[in-house]
Amino acid sequence: MRFDNWYKRRFNRIYPSVIVCSVVGALLTYKNELSLITLAGGEFVIAIMAYYVLLYFIKRYAMKYVPLILIGIAIVTLIVYILWFPYKYEVSSKGIYGITTLFRWLPSSAFMLFGAWMGVKRKELRFNAKYDFILMIFCFILFLYLPAYLRIRPLHHHC
Repeated sequence: MRFDNWYKRRFNRIYPSVIVCSVVGALLTYKNELSLITLAGGEFVIAIMAYYVLLYFIKRYAMKYVPLILIGIAIVTLIVYILWFPYKYEVSSKGIYGITTLFRWLPSSAFMLFGAWMGVKRKELRFNAKYDFILMIFCFILFLYLPAYLRIRPLHHHC
């Protein structure tokens, strides 16, 4: 499928509900304001629509390289977090993602790409209820623990 048709299908699936929710939300708020950012779905939906552009071209031309792309994203993310932790001053109140830069879009893109990869590989996946449950609990604890730990002991940049 051509990119324009593929992207239009995603746009038509996402934006009608975003626009309705934006208008209803504006009507129900104290200020009754409707901004272009709100109408576009806010940063989250805008990021997803940007990821769809990336995802189309990866699915079309580089799907077999997805594991390498994910490793590359992880390496770049770790290097940036270690050498220049962009959110070190915001960790205490804003979580580990902060609000300083849009760099957080790079590691977040890996989640969408990983989901696409799992969709392609779903027939090859083997379900093991006990192992998968233990792994899920471990990831859940890590997900809760890491931001809490960083709030208590923020990373300090030493040069």
